[in-house]
Amino acid sequence: MLFSATFRNVLGNLPPPAVVAPGTISLNPSAPGDLGAPPQSWTTKISAPGRNQVKWYVGLAGQKIINVAYNSANINITVPNYNRGDTINFTGYGAGFSIVRVGTTGSVFKVQGASGYNNVTVGNETRAENISYQIDGSGGTNTFSYSLLDLTNGEANLTVPFWRGGDSLIIRSLDEAASAASSPVVFSGAAVRSIVLTPREPGDLLTPPKDFTTTATAVGMSQVKWAILDSDNNLVSVNYTIVDLVGGTASITANFTAAGQKLTVRSIDDIVSDTTGPVAFNTVAKSITLNPQNPGDLGTAPKTWQTAVTAVGLPQIKWAVFDANFNSSMTWQVVNTPNGTATINPVFNKAGDRVVVKSIDDLTEKVSGQVSFGTVVVPPPPDATDDYTFIKNFFADLTIGPNIEREAGAGRSVAYFTKLKEAGCSHVRIFVPTKNGWGFMSNTALGGYCDSIANAIAAGLKVILGCQDVVLPEDAYSDPSASTGGKTPLPATITFLERFGQLIADKNFDKRKLAINAVNEWGYDRTNEFYRIAKNASTKALRSKLPGFLLIESSSNWNHPDKLTDGTFSLSADPLVCYEWHSYDMNAEKLSAATAVGNKVKTWADSKKVFTFCGEWGKGPANGPADGIQTTLIPEVIDAIARGAGHQRPLIWTITNGSWWRMNGANTLDLKATNVTALKAADTYIKTQPYYVSPDTSTPDPTPTPGVVSKLEVLHRGQSNAYYADQYGGPGRLRDVMASLTGLPVTMVSRKEQTTGDNTLHSGTYTFWRSPYNSDPRWIVPPSNDAAGYGSDPATWTNAGPLNQTLQAMTNFISSDEEVPLFDFSVHWEYDLGMEDSASRTAYLGGERQVTARIRNRRPKKAGKVIRAYGYCPYESSNYLAFNAINNAWAANVADTTRNAIYACGNMMDGQKNTQYDANGDNAHWGDQSGPRIYPRVGFVFSRLAYDRGWCPTTVNLSDCPSYGPRISSVARSGSTSVIATVVHDKGTSLVEGIDGIDWAAFTYNSNGGSFVGATGGAITGANTIRIDFAAALPSTGTEKLYYCFRPTFRNKKVIRDNWHSIRPTKYDNVPHIAVVEFPLQRTMSGVSF
Repeated sequence: MLFSATFRNVLGNLPPPAVVAPGTISLNPSAPGDLGAPPQSWTTKISAPGRNQVKWYVGLAGQKIINVAYNSANINITVPNYNRGDTINFTGYGAGFSIVRVGTTGSVFKVQGASGYNNVTVGNETRAENISYQIDGSGGTNTFSYSLLDLTNGEANLTVPFWRGGDSLIIRSLDEAASAASSPVVFSGAAVRSIVLTPREPGDLLTPPKDFTTTATAVGMSQVKWAILDSDNNLVSVNYTIVDLVGGTASITANFTAAGQKLTVRSIDDIVSDTTGPVAFNTVAKSITLNPQNPGDLGTAPKTWQTAVTAVGLPQIKWAVFDANFNSSMTWQVVNTPNGTATINPVFNKAGDRVVVKSIDDLTEKVSGQVSFGTVVVPPPPDATDDYTFIKNFFADLTIGPNIEREAGAGRSVAYFTKLKEAGCSHVRIFVPTKNGWGFMSNTALGGYCDSIANAIAAGLKVILGCQDVVLPEDAYSDPSASTGGKTPLPATITFLERFGQLIADKNFDKRKLAINAVNEWGYDRTNEFYRIAKNASTKALRSKLPGFLLIESSSNWNHPDKLTDGTFSLSADPLVCYEWHSYDMNAEKLSAATAVGNKVKTWADSKKVFTFCGEWGKGPANGPADGIQTTLIPEVIDAIARGAGHQRPLIWTITNGSWWRMNGANTLDLKATNVTALKAADTYIKTQPYYVSPDTSTPDPTPTPGVVSKLEVLHRGQSNAYYADQYGGPGRLRDVMASLTGLPVTMVSRKEQTTGDNTLHSGTYTFWRSPYNSDPRWIVPPSNDAAGYGSDPATWTNAGPLNQTLQAMTNFISSDEEVPLFDFSVHWEYDLGMEDSASRTAYLGGERQVTARIRNRRPKKAGKVIRAYGYCPYESSNYLAFNAINNAWAANVADTTRNAIYACGNMMDGQKNTQYDANGDNAHWGDQSGPRIYPRVGFVFSRLAYDRGWCPTTVNLSDCPSYGPRISSVARSGSTSVIATVVHDKGTSLVEGIDGIDWAAFTYNSNGGSFVGATGGAITGANTIRIDFAAALPSTGTEKLYYCFRPTFRNKKVIRDNWHSIRPTKYDNVPHIAVVEFPLQRTMSGVSF
């Protein structure tokens, strides 16, 4: 049996020769003569009439092909003079035998076969084995045997390398019938051409990708060319880069992206070269220590503190001073650590300041202790103040607002509350129609009211919340008929208030924007003493879950002001409490009535040194038809209470699904125009009164310049692929691009393997689902791992380790400034692709939203200032049901504009598999080139969004900045097996194939929602058109849809791109990492019909 094996160090094999008719061969010129100093190249013209190919080698004339005999299996053959660039071909006979290289490079090869065989039998014939090998000599100094040369009309020019004197160029016909040879080359001069790299060893560059710069000193040439080789000495890039020498030298910078890569620099004719040693990454355990670690008490502020930094494995560090809340306005100071040490001198301006020292890539850090001045006490956070001032600040900037009655208060959007804000409202009151007598609401139902609270705050309103409806004696006590002193608060009511309080606490609402009453009203004409025990127990239940929140108490008899002020009402022992009153007066539209009740309450409040407000004001009691007198007089009612008792920050009754006292229209919850006019006038009037204090002076937070923000923040979170992106430097590149494009400081929070309990990247985790086969951690935990647990209200689920750590990272590193935008960026949750049961897939949307909400609420931002960004990375999974659940959930959130969610970029499928632990590639994780190449693209998306929302300085113009890249806008049939896709460009003007071609299987279609069928080929047919071919005729049911990169599969560098990278405006040339920024054709999430 004939077998063969071919090996090449860099270059591929040439095609097999074509057999042609015999003829003569000649060389012109035939004598290379004296070429001076070796090595040199020489060109001659080959003439071989009647032939299509000849073969050639450079060496000693008459040298033959090498034959090696062997008589046993598993022996080694050492091939002499085998150099980089050579191709070697082995041939021989033997059944079941093969030849492999020993190691990944080198000149030793092993003949593999059945152990113990000395001879091999083929059929009835036994023969001793011989192995022949040929070396083409294209890269070596002593070259053997043949390379092939194609001829045109029997002629071709050939340039060959001569490395030593005495060698000749030998030309032979393929059939050995004709030959020719040059005369031997002469070298009379000493070898003078050379290339030397300084430095030659890149060493450990810590984290990829990383630039390495060396100087090439070249003698005897005016240009050199360079390229990066992988660990197997294969070219990483397609072509060499040519550089001119100035004074015999050139500075060359190589961007190494993987361990083992080398920089090779060669003469233009490939004769002379020098190559660096291999680069290493992460072979040194990196660490930072400070000595001293703690500044202690420095006496008086400001004060400079000195500490010595020891940085292991880090050639540079950066440092900045942060305050007690981890906010900083300081630019990072970069310091070289040539010997692993440096001294820094931070200036501390106030107690609680600390210095943070980090590696340049943010992956290693050390935080000093906090400084104190004259005391060791760290100052409290900005919103902590004495209770009286806190309450005063809550009411200082309020004017007027509406009640929203019962069910109408649930699930209102930011847009709805923005309308109220624009109508002159400063606050709104919502109460929940639940109590013991009606059955207490579930957390799911309560969540609708929490959504309204969040959306009202996001719209710029403050909120008054009533946790229950009208509480009657049987709702308040287990024994309502018992004597006053012996009454027992109803356990079910107390349990409900604690549950609702915990739900509110979990939402992390801004305490400055929400005040909470346990009830809407205390019902019936009962005394204050009758309800005193229940009132006190209710406040205590809420306070146990809501420390720091403003709570509200009210009197008996429907919160009547007479009961509040008659001397029988007992003030709360809780200092962070204000008091609410309700009044319905038949003369409510008259200024005199409003002034009288307002003055009565104010006199009482001033005497008690407490704060009061009007929770309900209306003309009453209720009677008559819908839109009766109580409704038609609402504009006058608003005017009267604003002028007579605006100091009580009145709330008008009511926006309702009913008809009495209806401020809204009959079939809408929008305010009637007459009421909008009245509210705006009331707001204007109250703002002119001395008791009103504008929000600029009532809170310590500065008012930012409209539109422009002080900085941007990115929270990078997720599972193992987010972890790998961090490991290979993706988040740092994202940050660099954003900072360059937007002109703003960018805080990147991406943390793993820290011991401080604030990591954001957690490999091997689920959102909430748990596989029955393992116990890997989850971010949030349902009550049980079954349909019942997954079907329960996600708001009742428990935080787990990964989420708690991420929340801590939010507290530690994300600004409390509500004006600073936050990009909450997560990368595909791989373990969730294992969701096997329909219950977990159905619950995924709610579970994911719950995790997002808890993170968002840890550092509340103003409306539109939190961007939820979803990043799909490649992942090969067969569980398409789980993928569809995730895909649909993310798509639903992006489509819901109230959630402020986006896709992180148009296409991430051009990632490649990770080979860190599997040489064949890991189907579940992307590799070292993916994050560094794709995350800068995400930086463009985030930056363009920041520009579009007016957050960038006015000097920044990103109107020509691309974002998501080109997208398929329409698809039309072309024949029976093809379609034509028309593309709308972003900022490119034409389409180009991927770096490594086009993976046509990325195009798929389905019909009637059935299986996906992959394309088999196609072509880019125009600047904005693509033809996609399929193997069989396309169905025609009217339901066909085309998709691109729909399944999260590794497409490597074979995705279709636009040409922006080659036509971009020059102003983008200095953006960090711009060389890798390209914009692939967008993924189609829901398909394009054809």
